[in-house]
Amino acid sequence: MRRWGPAAAAGALLVLAGCDSYLFKAPVVPPAGFTYTNVSAPAGLSAGDIRMGDRVGRAKTVSILGLFAFGDSSVQVAARKAGIGTIEHVDASFFNILGVYMSYETIVSGTAAAPAPPTVAPTTPPLPSAPAPTVPPPPTEPSPPPPTPWVPPPPSAP
Repeated sequence: MRRWGPAAAAGALLVLAGCDSYLFKAPVVPPAGFTYTNVSAPAGLSAGDIRMGDRVGRAKTVSILGLFAFGDSSVQVAARKAGIGTIEHVDASFFNILGVYMSYETIVSGTAAAPAPPTVAPTTPPLPSAPAPTVPPPPTEPSPPPPTPWVPPPPSAP
């Protein structure tokens, strides 16, 4: 009996460590399996007509062994990746294999961002600019006289 105590505690810890990942934070909670899960659900409910946009962006977060988790699955990142300016619909997807590998993905659908308005040139005339300051040239030293050419001495008388 003592041999099973640590093994049962480790097994319960492994099972309970992944329980928070099964808590799908959406109005519609899809079923989750312990060994394998691959589900999608809307991330929000809408009272009106659901329209799907012409662009789809995805953002993902991954967990390995329930010990390491990384990524950014925010709606803003998904919309920015697809260049979405107006969000029409948001879905969420969850994938799990035995708690060893889990991923959560946000799927955003919407229309393209409006282009930036063109820049308008200023209408006021520019101010007259002041003339550039003049710098006097550095003082120059007088140049030396040119060298005199060599002239041979006159021949001496015999």
